[in-house]
Amino acid sequence: MTGTDEAGLLGFLRATWQMFARVRPDLFPRVFLLAAPWFTEPAPDPDLLRAVRRVVDAALRAGLHELLAVARYDVDLFGPLLMVLRTRGARAARGQYYTPPDLADLLARLGGTVPQAGELVWEPTAGTGGLLRAAAQAIRDAGGDPRTIRWVAVDRDELALAALATNVIIWDLGPQVLIGHGDVLADDWQARALGERAEALALARDVHQA
Repeated sequence: MTGTDEAGLLGFLRATWQMFARVRPDLFPRVFLLAAPWFTEPAPDPDLLRAVRRVVDAALRAGLHELLAVARYDVDLFGPLLMVLRTRGARAARGQYYTPPDLADLLARLGGTVPQAGELVWEPTAGTGGLLRAAAQAIRDAGGDPRTIRWVAVDRDELALAALATNVIIWDLGPQVLIGHGDVLADDWQARALGERAEALALARDVHQA
Protein backbone atom coordinates (compact mmCIF):
# COMPACT_ATOMS: atom_id res chain seq x y z
CA MET A 1 0.00 0.00 0.00
CA THR A 2 2.89 2.39 0.61
CA GLY A 3 3.30 4.72 -2.34
CA THR A 4 0.04 3.86 -4.09
CA ASP A 5 -1.94 6.68 -5.66
CA GLU A 6 -5.46 7.73 -4.68
CA ALA A 7 -7.13 5.56 -7.32
CA GLY A 8 -5.19 2.53 -6.11
CA LEU A 9 -6.10 3.26 -2.51
CA LEU A 10 -9.79 3.57 -3.37
CA GLY A 11 -9.66 0.28 -5.25
CA PHE A 12 -8.00 -1.39 -2.28
CA LEU A 13 -10.58 -0.05 0.18
CA ARG A 14 -13.46 -1.16 -1.99
CA ALA A 15 -11.97 -4.62 -2.51
CA THR A 16 -11.34 -5.00 1.23
CA TRP A 17 -14.93 -4.22 2.20
CA GLN A 18 -16.33 -6.35 -0.62
CA MET A 19 -14.27 -9.26 0.70
CA PHE A 20 -15.53 -8.57 4.22
CA ALA A 21 -19.12 -8.69 2.95
CA ARG A 22 -18.48 -12.04 1.25
CA VAL A 23 -16.65 -13.65 4.16
CA ARG A 24 -18.75 -12.30 7.05
CA PRO A 25 -22.09 -11.01 5.76
CA ASP A 26 -23.52 -11.50 9.26
CA LEU A 27 -21.26 -8.70 10.54
CA PHE A 28 -21.66 -6.35 7.60
CA PRO A 29 -24.59 -4.36 9.07
CA ARG A 30 -22.23 -3.25 11.82
CA VAL A 31 -19.31 -2.24 9.58
CA PHE A 32 -21.50 -0.52 6.98
CA LEU A 33 -20.66 2.79 8.66
CA LEU A 34 -16.99 2.28 7.75
CA ALA A 35 -17.53 0.76 4.32
CA ALA A 36 -20.19 3.02 2.82
CA PRO A 37 -18.07 6.17 2.28
CA TRP A 38 -15.89 4.36 -0.30
CA PHE A 39 -18.79 3.36 -2.55
CA THR A 40 -20.41 6.75 -3.10
CA GLU A 41 -21.30 8.20 -6.49
CA PRO A 42 -19.57 10.43 -7.38
CA ALA A 43 -16.40 8.92 -5.94
CA PRO A 44 -14.97 10.25 -2.67
CA ASP A 45 -13.25 13.62 -2.78
CA PRO A 46 -9.58 13.39 -3.86
CA ASP A 47 -8.51 15.49 -0.87
CA LEU A 48 -10.11 12.92 1.46
CA LEU A 49 -8.32 10.08 -0.31
CA ARG A 50 -4.99 11.92 -0.08
CA ALA A 51 -5.51 12.39 3.66
CA VAL A 52 -6.40 8.72 4.10
CA ARG A 53 -3.32 7.70 2.13
CA ARG A 54 -1.12 9.76 4.45
CA VAL A 55 -2.69 8.07 7.47
CA VAL A 56 -2.17 4.63 5.91
CA ASP A 57 1.46 5.43 5.08
CA ALA A 58 2.09 6.65 8.64
CA ALA A 59 0.50 3.52 10.16
CA LEU A 60 2.57 1.21 7.97
CA ARG A 61 5.79 3.09 8.73
CA ALA A 62 4.98 2.80 12.44
CA GLY A 63 4.87 -0.99 12.14
CA LEU A 64 1.17 -1.83 11.95
CA HIS A 65 1.80 -5.00 9.93
CA GLU A 66 4.44 -6.23 12.37
CA LEU A 67 2.20 -5.54 15.36
CA LEU A 68 -0.71 -7.55 13.97
CA ALA A 69 1.58 -10.32 12.76
CA VAL A 70 2.94 -11.05 16.23
CA ALA A 71 0.17 -10.00 18.56
CA ARG A 72 -3.09 -9.94 16.64
CA TYR A 73 -5.01 -11.68 19.45
CA ASP A 74 -3.59 -9.36 22.11
CA VAL A 75 -4.20 -5.99 20.49
CA ASP A 76 -7.23 -3.72 20.28
CA LEU A 77 -6.07 -1.08 17.82
CA PHE A 78 -9.36 0.77 17.75
CA GLY A 79 -10.13 1.34 21.44
CA PRO A 80 -7.20 3.70 22.09
CA LEU A 81 -7.77 5.33 18.69
CA LEU A 82 -11.36 6.27 19.56
CA MET A 83 -10.21 7.64 22.90
CA VAL A 84 -7.71 9.90 21.14
CA LEU A 85 -10.14 11.05 18.45
CA ARG A 86 -12.90 12.04 20.88
CA THR A 87 -12.82 14.73 23.51
CA ARG A 88 -13.28 13.87 27.15
CA GLY A 89 -16.71 15.52 27.05
CA ALA A 90 -17.77 13.48 24.02
CA ARG A 91 -16.66 10.27 25.72
CA ALA A 92 -18.48 11.17 28.92
CA ALA A 93 -21.67 11.96 26.99
CA ARG A 94 -21.55 8.46 25.51
CA GLY A 95 -20.65 6.85 28.82
CA GLN A 96 -17.52 5.63 27.07
CA TYR A 97 -14.58 4.43 29.14
CA TYR A 98 -11.69 2.46 27.71
CA THR A 99 -10.64 -0.56 29.77
CA PRO A 100 -6.83 -0.91 29.66
CA PRO A 101 -5.71 -4.32 28.33
CA ASP A 102 -3.99 -5.35 31.57
CA LEU A 103 -7.16 -4.67 33.56
CA ALA A 104 -9.29 -6.46 30.97
CA ASP A 105 -6.99 -9.50 31.19
CA LEU A 106 -7.25 -9.48 34.98
CA LEU A 107 -11.05 -9.27 34.90
CA ALA A 108 -11.24 -12.16 32.42
CA ARG A 109 -9.37 -14.40 34.86
CA LEU A 110 -10.85 -13.29 38.18
CA GLY A 111 -13.31 -16.16 38.52
CA GLY A 112 -10.68 -18.82 37.96
CA THR A 113 -12.72 -20.46 35.18
CA VAL A 114 -13.13 -19.69 31.49
CA PRO A 115 -16.12 -20.25 29.20
CA GLN A 116 -16.39 -23.69 27.64
CA ALA A 117 -17.44 -24.69 24.12
CA GLY A 118 -21.03 -23.73 23.42
CA GLU A 119 -21.31 -21.32 26.35
CA LEU A 120 -22.29 -17.68 26.08
CA VAL A 121 -20.10 -14.64 26.66
CA TRP A 122 -22.27 -11.54 26.99
CA GLU A 123 -21.00 -7.95 27.00
CA PRO A 124 -23.68 -5.25 27.57
CA THR A 125 -21.32 -2.27 27.12
CA ALA A 126 -19.00 -3.66 24.49
CA GLY A 127 -17.28 -0.64 22.97
CA THR A 128 -14.58 -1.90 20.63
CA GLY A 129 -14.49 -5.24 22.45
CA GLY A 130 -11.55 -5.04 24.86
CA LEU A 131 -13.21 -7.31 27.43
CA LEU A 132 -14.17 -9.81 24.71
CA ARG A 133 -10.56 -9.86 23.53
CA ALA A 134 -9.41 -10.61 27.06
CA ALA A 135 -11.98 -13.39 27.47
CA ALA A 136 -10.92 -14.94 24.16
CA GLN A 137 -7.27 -14.84 25.20
CA ALA A 138 -8.08 -16.47 28.55
CA ILE A 139 -9.88 -19.23 26.65
CA ARG A 140 -6.85 -19.76 24.40
CA ASP A 141 -4.48 -19.79 27.35
CA ALA A 142 -6.61 -22.53 28.94
CA GLY A 143 -6.39 -24.64 25.79
CA GLY A 144 -9.82 -23.73 24.44
CA ASP A 145 -10.99 -22.26 21.16
CA PRO A 146 -12.88 -18.93 21.10
CA ARG A 147 -14.54 -19.99 17.85
CA THR A 148 -16.65 -22.48 19.82
CA ILE A 149 -18.10 -19.76 22.07
CA ARG A 150 -21.30 -17.77 21.50
CA TRP A 151 -20.47 -14.06 21.69
CA VAL A 152 -23.19 -11.45 22.21
CA ALA A 153 -22.37 -7.74 22.52
CA VAL A 154 -24.27 -4.44 22.47
CA ASP A 155 -23.37 -0.77 22.69
CA ARG A 156 -24.90 2.61 21.86
CA ASP A 157 -21.86 3.76 19.88
CA GLU A 158 -22.14 2.71 16.22
CA LEU A 159 -18.53 3.60 15.42
CA ALA A 160 -17.21 1.52 18.32
CA LEU A 161 -19.37 -1.39 17.17
CA ALA A 162 -17.98 -1.09 13.64
CA ALA A 163 -14.52 -1.40 15.17
CA LEU A 164 -15.68 -4.37 17.24
CA ALA A 165 -17.01 -6.16 14.16
CA THR A 166 -13.60 -5.68 12.54
CA ASN A 167 -11.91 -6.96 15.69
CA VAL A 168 -14.04 -10.11 15.53
CA ILE A 169 -12.10 -10.97 12.37
CA ILE A 170 -8.70 -9.94 13.73
CA TRP A 171 -9.21 -11.90 16.97
CA ASP A 172 -10.78 -14.91 15.18
CA LEU A 173 -13.79 -15.11 17.50
CA GLY A 174 -15.61 -17.40 15.09
CA PRO A 175 -19.04 -17.49 13.45
CA GLN A 176 -21.27 -17.35 16.53
CA VAL A 177 -21.23 -13.58 17.05
CA LEU A 178 -24.19 -11.23 17.48
CA ILE A 179 -23.48 -7.50 17.76
CA GLY A 180 -26.36 -5.15 18.47
CA HIS A 181 -26.67 -1.39 18.42
CA GLY A 182 -28.85 0.15 21.10
CA ASP A 183 -29.42 0.89 24.76
CA VAL A 184 -29.25 -2.37 26.66
CA LEU A 185 -31.70 -1.02 29.27
CA ALA A 186 -34.29 0.53 26.98
CA ASP A 187 -34.12 -0.96 23.46
CA ASP A 188 -35.29 -4.20 21.89
CA TRP A 189 -31.81 -4.26 20.41
CA GLN A 190 -31.48 -8.05 20.27
CA ALA A 191 -34.51 -8.57 18.03
CA ARG A 192 -33.28 -5.78 15.78
CA ALA A 193 -29.76 -7.25 15.62
CA LEU A 194 -31.11 -10.71 14.80
CA GLY A 195 -33.26 -9.22 12.04
CA GLU A 196 -30.35 -7.27 10.57
CA ARG A 197 -28.16 -10.35 10.60
CA ALA A 198 -30.83 -12.54 8.99
CA GLU A 199 -31.42 -9.95 6.26
CA ALA A 200 -27.69 -9.65 5.53
CA LEU A 201 -27.28 -13.43 5.34
CA ALA A 202 -30.30 -13.76 3.03
CA LEU A 203 -28.92 -11.04 0.75
CA ALA A 204 -25.54 -12.78 0.65
CA ARG A 205 -27.21 -16.06 -0.33
CA ASP A 206 -29.16 -14.32 -3.11
CA VAL A 207 -25.98 -12.70 -4.47
CA HIS A 208 -24.12 -16.02 -4.33
CA GLN A 209 -26.90 -17.85 -6.19
CA ALA A 210 -27.35 -15.15 -8.85
